[in-house]
Amino acid sequence: MKVLMFHGRAGGHNILPFLEYFNDSTEHKLTFVYSNDRTYYPEKDKIEYHKFSFNPKKLFRLSKIIGGEYDLIWYHGGHSALILFVFSLLRSKNSTFIFNVWNEWLIQKAKRGGIKGKMFQYGIRHADVIHCNWHGTAQVLADT
Repeated sequence: MKVLMFHGRAGGHNILPFLEYFNDSTEHKLTFVYSNDRTYYPEKDKIEYHKFSFNPKKLFRLSKIIGGEYDLIWYHGGHSALILFVFSLLRSKNSTFIFNVWNEWLIQKAKRGGIKGKMFQYGIRHADVIHCNWHGTAQVLADT
């Protein structure tokens, strides 16, 4: 299975178990897009990394990566309305798109409107699966 995953950091306690799993997997190929820093450096790394940036040259290259043929696109954490919007807009419609919501404030911001709220709403509407890590987040989403 080909997987494209986004998270702000390529490391840290929230994402490290996933990186370790995909690095050890013989049946999955992971392309990992991150925006902040990369702290996961195993000796034998099979993961393809790309740093997300709004630099026009890098954004053009990333648009080709995001629009590629993946079985699964997993937007993990969902803290940036703009990055969620870009992924939602540019992704291949043949891929299953998972939006992993971490906090209630993301849904509350989407409900308020404004430009960021509209971008969150677009991403939420175009997700095939919305994964909520917290019961409270799922309830806020259900009340929307």
